[in-house]
Amino acid sequence: MANKIYRDDIETALIKGQDAIKNQTLKAAQTKPYQVQYTPKEYTPSVGTGGSTGGSQPATQSYNDALQDAIAAQAQAKRDAQIAALDAQLKRGIGDYDAQIAALDPIYQGYRNQSEVERYKAQKALRENQANRGALDSGLGRQEILDLNTNYGNNLNAINLQYQAEVDALNRAKQSLNDEYGLQRYQIESDFATQGLNDKIAALQDKLAKQSAASRSGAQKVVDKATGLSSGGVNVDKFLQKQASMGKNASTIADLISTGYNSNMMNEDDVRQLAAKYGINVK
Repeated sequence: MANKIYRDDIETALIKGQDAIKNQTLKAAQTKPYQVQYTPKEYTPSVGTGGSTGGSQPATQSYNDALQDAIAAQAQAKRDAQIAALDAQLKRGIGDYDAQIAALDPIYQGYRNQSEVERYKAQKALRENQANRGALDSGLGRQEILDLNTNYGNNLNAINLQYQAEVDALNRAKQSLNDEYGLQRYQIESDFATQGLNDKIAALQDKLAKQSAASRSGAQKVVDKATGLSSGGVNVDKFLQKQASMGKNASTIADLISTGYNSNMMNEDDVRQLAAKYGINVK
């Protein structure tokens, strides 16, 4: 009964955790331009209804699958949150630079307007001066007007060049921001893929280790059954094997067998079998 309550608690926690991760992933995906799709498997509790062994393996397998799915979903949610934060950071940065570029236009248009006003004033003053000198239509007068307009054109060109230089600098900053975004996003995606691969490798290694342990356990049970030793006799035999491999003589082995029997670790059948195995006479 306690085991069932414990399993129910685990199932409830896993289901709630998976629902929370799905909601977080869906919310993050709505704002991401480069969403990597991931659909975690639904967790379906599977609890055996048989005896002590019947049905216990499917339940264990379902727990393992659910845990693996939860780990994968958490990694996906972490990746999605990092990408969402990176996207927001890029959007803010680009927006700041665009705002600075937009602010430059009225500033430099003011400089152009001021230059035109100054040209108009200078031209008016020059025409008045030429009229006073009687040089309005003279060659000198026309040259003076030409020089004034040339100077105005040079000033206007300098204003436009300075404006373009500032715009170009801000655009380069935007490009650098995009490049940095690309590098950081690549790193996030790379880490996500690497972690996913590592998790799969770890899960496979764990599975193989459990299969190997189960195989060794099964083989040992077959050997124990074939020898006819009791569980205590098996334990004593393992100890004796170790001692024999260390070069212990028959007298020492005999004493150890006696100790095992006198300590109620094994029965008389065990003593006879072990004595025969290690070449010791039983008195």
